[in-house]
Amino acid sequence: MAASEMREEKLGEQTQEIIDSLAEWLCTAEFRVVKEQSWELCTDKERNSRLKNLLAEPHVKDKVLETSRQRIVRISGPQPGNFGSAQGPAYIYPLRIHDTTRPSVGSMSLRVGWFLEVKNPAFKITPGADCLIILTVNSNVSQTTSAVGKFEIQ
Repeated sequence: MAASEMREEKLGEQTQEIIDSLAEWLCTAEFRVVKEQSWELCTDKERNSRLKNLLAEPHVKDKVLETSRQRIVRISGPQPGNFGSAQGPAYIYPLRIHDTTRPSVGSMSLRVGWFLEVKNPAFKITPGADCLIILTVNSNVSQTTSAVGKFEIQ
């Protein structure tokens, strides 16, 4: 994936504090396997209440449109997670990096405290991270699946 299809930006200190709190919670949160040997989806009953403060932060709230979809995913591997959104950019917010891993999207390493905007309609996240992914969804589309990996947007 070309670097021109991705953009990385540092988050503010207050946003980082919220992410640190989420990272602690994610260690015990419930996840459901979506793609065997690849990735899981957070299904914890506290997910929405835990995300509320982060979704209200600058650099996050402007990405959350009425039609966008937000998911917390765990890319546990050993295979990468395949995701995408053909209707607009995707935003990846690493919340926790797993010990002894170096997850990335293309040539860009994922770093807690930074977010990544991906303009490519399909992308892979290598194993070792829990991330908030915000996908742009066209308001005329009620349900779709990604170009790769069946990351459901509902």
